[in-house]
Amino acid sequence: MGISNVFGFGKKEESKDKEPKTKTPLRVPPAVSALRARIDSENRENFPNLDRYKDLERDAQAVYGILDAMIANKDHADDAVRTRDELRSKLDALGAKIKRNVNESKDYVENTIDYLDRKNTRNSAKTLFTEFLDAYELFLSTCKEGSSGQGATLDSATTIIVNTLAALHVRFIKVYTQDSEIQQLREKAIVRISELAQYCEANAAGLESKGLKARVEANLSRLQNAVNKLSDS
Repeated sequence: MGISNVFGFGKKEESKDKEPKTKTPLRVPPAVSALRARIDSENRENFPNLDRYKDLERDAQAVYGILDAMIANKDHADDAVRTRDELRSKLDALGAKIKRNVNESKDYVENTIDYLDRKNTRNSAKTLFTEFLDAYELFLSTCKEGSSGQGATLDSATTIIVNTLAALHVRFIKVYTQDSEIQQLREKAIVRISELAQYCEANAAGLESKGLKARVEANLSRLQNAVNKLSDS
C-alpha cells in the first residue's frame, strides 16, 4: 500500500447517490422583471402618475399569481416569496408617495385660495377706505379754503364718510377681527376724524368768519357718532 493510500490522498470513488446536487438558479419570469422595472421607473418620478399606478396595481395581481404558483409548487419558493414581498413593498411605497403628493397639492391649493380670498377682502376694505380718505380731504379742504356757499359740500363729504365707515364696520371690521390690516384701517379712520375735529376747533375763528362754523360743527357731530361705532367694535 502506498503512502498516499495510508494518508487518504488516494483517489476516492464517490457513490452516485452521494453526489452533491446543484440547485438551478431562479429564472425570473419576464412579467416579474417587467413589473419591477415599471414600478422603479415610476418611483423615480417626483410626481408619479395616478393612472399609471392603477395600471401597475392591476398588472401586479397577475404577477402575484405567477409567484404564488411557484411557491405552491415549491419551485424556488423562498426566492418567489422574497420577490413577491419586494414588489408589494415597492408598490406600497409608490402609492404612499402619490397620496402624499395629492395631500400636499391639496394643501397648497387651499392655502392659495385662502390667501387670495384674504387679499381680495383686504383690497375691498382698502377701496372703501380710499373713498373715506377722498371725502375726508374734501371736508378738510373746504374748511381751509371754502366759503359760506359751500356748506352743501361739507354735508356731502360727511355723508360719504359716514357711509364708508358704516360699510367698513359692518362688512369688514366686525367680521375680520383677527386681520391686522383691516383693523389698522379702523385705527387710521379714528385718528383722521380726531385730527379733523382738532383742526376745526383750533381754527374755529376762521370758520366763523367764513360762515362755516355752525355747518362744520353739525357735520363733526355726525362724524363723531360714526367713529364711536368704530371704537366700540
